Amino acid sequence: MNWTRTILDGIIICIAFNGVAAFVWLLEPIGFSVMLPKGINTPLKDIPKKNIKPIRLMEFLLYPIILIYMVISAYEAGVNGFWNLFLTAFIENLFWNFGDFFLLDWWFREKYADRIMVPGTEDNEMWKTGPWMKKFGIMDHWVRWPLICVVLSLVVAGIGMLIR
Repeated sequence: MNWTRTILDGIIICIAFNGVAAFVWLLEPIGFSVMLPKGINTPLKDIPKKNIKPIRLMEFLLYPIILIYMVISAYEAGVNGFWNLFLTAFIENLFWNFGDFFLLDWWFREKYADRIMVPGTEDNEMWKTGPWMKKFGIMDHWVRWPLICVVLSLVVAGIGMLIR
């Protein structure tokens, strides 16, 4: 396993994902609201299709590109063996996840709250950092996403073994 490459790739993935997600959130806050906690999100059926396009484009392009980058990067770094591939992908996924927590959910949301707020939810308690983190951020990024990272890492390791 190449620790330096893994950490640098994790940082690159974190910056790429959070940069694109922040841009999409600023571009189309109402479309991004389907990913927000209950109380400030907008049900998918109530959002016009044109507002959903940027978020769907992000989901269907960015996520696969990041996973493909992980596979290619591990291959180029010479990472061998299923468990080494898994650990490399898992660490990179954790960078992605915790970058989302600290950069998007915490810093970006506080700094640009007035620009990303869903119309009609301005007075909702969930926009405050404490309730947001208690009801959404901590559970999502410290419990649910690490489990999803395991699954994503298994997929990346499996594909890495196939091309190796």
